[in-house]
Amino acid sequence: MVQHQVVTKSGYLWAMLLLKVKEGNM
Repeated sequence: MVQHQVVTKSGYLWAMLLLKVKEGNM
């Protein structure tokens, strides 16, 4: 359960980072 929460949180942060990179490229 704890591991699942950590993975979800990391995935969320990674998604936000990708969005920022896309905005920077555009």
